[in-house]
Amino acid sequence: MEDVRVVIMDDMPAAITIVNEILLKNGIEAVGVATNIEELKTVVKASKPNLIIMDMVMPEADGIECTRAVHKIDPEINVIIASSMMDDKIVHHAYNNKVSAYIQKPVDEDVLIKTIKSIMSTEDAYVSLQREYFIVFTEALKNAISKMTKSSVTYKNISVSDSEYTSEGITVVIGIVGKFPGKMLISLSKPTATLLSESILRRKPEDDDEIISAVSELANVVSGNACSTLNKSNREYNLRVSPPTVLTGEDMTISPPDFTCHKIAGHTAFGKIQFSAGFDKRGT
Repeated sequence: MEDVRVVIMDDMPAAITIVNEILLKNGIEAVGVATNIEELKTVVKASKPNLIIMDMVMPEADGIECTRAVHKIDPEINVIIASSMMDDKIVHHAYNNKVSAYIQKPVDEDVLIKTIKSIMSTEDAYVSLQREYFIVFTEALKNAISKMTKSSVTYKNISVSDSEYTSEGITVVIGIVGKFPGKMLISLSKPTATLLSESILRRKPEDDDEIISAVSELANVVSGNACSTLNKSNREYNLRVSPPTVLTGEDMTISPPDFTCHKIAGHTAFGKIQFSAGFDKRGT
């Protein structure tokens, strides 16, 4: 596990020694140690770890506060909580605060090393997903527009953002479940949606419900095809799409997911389509 850069944090020096000896025995050398939150922030900034093993109960700040502080520096750092305290409420609270794994003290060597290997395997899979997913999704949108409307789409202004999203008029949100949960969003104005649905249906839509249904079907096709392509590249993803959620109204603010998404503007014969997608590193 050459790519593992570990920082150990505990207010008890003996606990740090125990974990460090396990790591060394398995060919992992810690890049830093910390006994309180200020030391932790300093070490993280200096050593740039990708994994932190820390206690939950500490005098100055608990494991949750320390995890939040670490993720303000680098949200991609994995955190393993190793604590004598372990019950469903504490574990659930930890996972809700982006802890990657929770194990109980006394730290068992096999459990710790297995947990680290699992996290790093997940890390590798996520890096691969991040590298390929948006290309796959934009290609899926291009193919769907071509097959369903016999027209084309060109892309401009790709960006990465976790900010709020302003609806163009009709917004379809598709939830994605799997190893890494995600979200895909298509937003377009009512006139664009009307022209698009007319081309998809091969006739004028009878009412707003038909317009929404046509746009939703486009979103279903795009997300389903993209997830199928990604699953073929890595079965571990196991991505599945959820039924669409449709939001209507101009200048409506949509809260962002708690993970970063890629955004792009698709220009078509019917008008502009705003498109975004993203996946959360800390999934199932």
